[in-house]
Amino acid sequence: MYNDDLYINRLSDGDLSALEVIFRRYHRDLYLYAYRLAENEMIAEDLVQDTFIKLWENRKSMPACRSLRPYLIKTVFNAFMDLKRHDKVKVKHQNQIARKVPTLSYSGTDDIVAFNDLNEHLRLALEKLPTKQRQTFMMVRIQGMKRKEVAEKMGVSIKTVEGNLTSALKKLKKEMAPFHLSVIFLVLLY
Repeated sequence: MYNDDLYINRLSDGDLSALEVIFRRYHRDLYLYAYRLAENEMIAEDLVQDTFIKLWENRKSMPACRSLRPYLIKTVFNAFMDLKRHDKVKVKHQNQIARKVPTLSYSGTDDIVAFNDLNEHLRLALEKLPTKQRQTFMMVRIQGMKRKEVAEKMGVSIKTVEGNLTSALKKLKKEMAPFHLSVIFLVLLY
């Protein structure tokens, strides 16, 4: 018979097989809940996977609970809300940029020269970044990889990926200072 207390204790001791049992027990319910929230299969699966990763990463500091189900449901919900907040901020910034930046037209030679100058300056700024920061920036911002995927590929933690990305963005913003700030945001958002 399944007992949450037993598996919580085994999990906190680092027993990976306990995580597997918990995963098999709760995955389907969590997926259905996440799907109802997100209305998207891929997002729902990502939310559930992230929940189990978080469970494993926080196994030693988990709050005392008799049942994992409410804890896991709350974790899925919080992850979904974080995603929605991130999407709202991204849309807000895109709208601000759209209002501030005049429509780019490539009909004139000056526009083409300015655009090429911006691209060249960005390329040189990227080359100046330390290797790990440049790789992180390229994978997240250019290739569109998720931070978790980058962390796995680079063999580092998600926090390290976030730190590298933050440092890279700060350095790029500084290097790109001669250019209009809105154009920089356009380049960094896409």
